[in-house]
Amino acid sequence: MKEALINIIREERVALEARIADELKRRVPDDMRIEALQEEASDLQRQLEKYEQ
Repeated sequence: MKEALINIIREERVALEARIADELKRRVPDDMRIEALQEEASDLQRQLEKYEQ
């Protein structure tokens, strides 16, 4: 169960990082959107670190 949760969090983080990269490639990146996505990715990283202990 714990390993499944860790895998889900990792997959979500990878997906968010891909969305951030896509946003950065736009002609006019939306800085607020990028910031929100980065914050969400950071939150997922903190959750992942908590569950991996």
